[in-house]
Formats: sequence, structure tokens, C-alpha cells
Amino acid sequence: MRVVMTIAGSDSGAGAGIQADLKTIMSNNLYGVSVITAITAQNTLEVKKIYRLPLDIIKSQLDVLLSDFEIGAIKTGMLYSSEIIEIVVNKINSRNIPVVVDPVLRSSTGKSLVEGEFLKSIKEKLIPQTTIITPNLFEAEQLSGVSIITQNDIKDAGEKIIEMGVKAVLIKGGHFNIDKPYVFDTLLYDDKSYFYKKDRIKGEFHGIGCTFSSSIACNLAKGYDILEAIKLSEDYIEKVINNSFKITKGLIPINQKINE
Repeated sequence: MRVVMTIAGSDSGAGAGIQADLKTIMSNNLYGVSVITAITAQNTLEVKKIYRLPLDIIKSQLDVLLSDFEIGAIKTGMLYSSEIIEIVVNKINSRNIPVVVDPVLRSSTGKSLVEGEFLKSIKEKLIPQTTIITPNLFEAEQLSGVSIITQNDIKDAGEKIIEMGVKAVLIKGGHFNIDKPYVFDTLLYDDKSYFYKKDRIKGEFHGIGCTFSSSIACNLAKGYDILEAIKLSEDYIEKVINNSFKITKGLIPINQKINE
């Protein structure tokens, strides 16, 4: 059985973070291992508190997993600080493992999930080691410095991020033209642009980014190339969003299990 590693924060509400990642990996019939970077007290309404784990604990989690498991792909989510980024980069550097980066900057409810020189570190250290990065519009703006108003701006932002050394950039368009009945995700890869059009599903959801990036990591671990992995994940995320249901007072948590 292939193994996928997720490096991210813990979400006590289990809608996002490590919990969403592991559920996605299991739904894809793979084995998930995890490196927890921070513990959050959160639900679908708010992130109440964040506790960053000690750096030596984060490093030890990486050490024990990499020494025992044959990792097929790595997904990163909430890395929180430049110090954590440096630890992760030092451990994955020179390993021939696909890396999917979900550059988490804030929660679905608007809480900042980074500190210090995070943006500088992710751009200079992590992105050059990355196979695919999956920013939303806000994250793409922050990483690229491009203000996104039009579809061309999305492409410009993606090109700026490509210049940082990543193989592929997939910018999620869920918050673009929200009055339209459809959503466009934009992929820049191998000097080409690809667009994935989906019907907009009514509702405000929690955990889409974590679930989507974890699904891509699963497909890369299975041996699919970048284009195949993304197409399969686009289909998967549409199914699980449609399969989700409101069980809380706030956002709708994604139900990662697909009913066969």
C-alpha cells in the first residue's frame, strides 16, 4: 500500500488540517502518516487558539516517519512559521518525493495562520522544492504580489509563482466572480495554461483546500502524472462537496468519503 505524508496543523473540528488530510488519504485507499505542526482550538465558526508545537517535536516526527516509511508523496498545509518551513525543507531536500504545497495563510473563517517571515521563507525555500502548489486567490496574491481582478491577473500571478521554481501552479477560483454559476481553476504547467470549469455548488464550505491538495498528493503517489492527478482530484472534490451536509452552526465541513 502506498503511503502519503501530510505535514499540517490539527483542526479540532476535523473539517480541515491533518484530520481532513487523513480522511482524504483513506478515502483514496492509501495509508496516511502525519507530522503535526500546530494544534488549533477551532470549529466551523472560528479559530479560538493556536499552539505551535516545539520545533524538536516537529523534527522528530519527520525523522521517525522518513526512517521507516517509503513515502509516495508529501502534502504540506499549515506550516505556520519560517522555522518550521526550514525544518521541512531540510528533511525533504534531495529526496525524490512529489511535494504538494497548500500555502495556508489564513483559516476559512479569516484567522491568520502564519507568523514572522513566513511568506519570505515559503517563496525562497519551500516553493523551489515543490511539485505543485495550490493557492486560492488570496494566497496567490500574497505570494505573487499581483492584485487579482481579471482572469488575466490569475495567469500573471501564476507565472510569478512559477518563476520561484515550482513545477506547477494551480490557482483555485472558488472566490473569483462569485456571482457566476461556475468556478474556474487555473493550472500553469510546462509553459501551458489549463482551465477546469465546474458548476458552483451553493454553500460555504470548510476544508476544500486541504482535501483538494491531499487528493492531488494521493494521485501522485499512485503514479499519475501532474495533469492526470489534477483532473482526478478535480472530479473527486466536486463529488465530496456534493456529498457534504450541514452539521454545524458555521461553515459546511467537507465529507471526504465518496458513496460508491
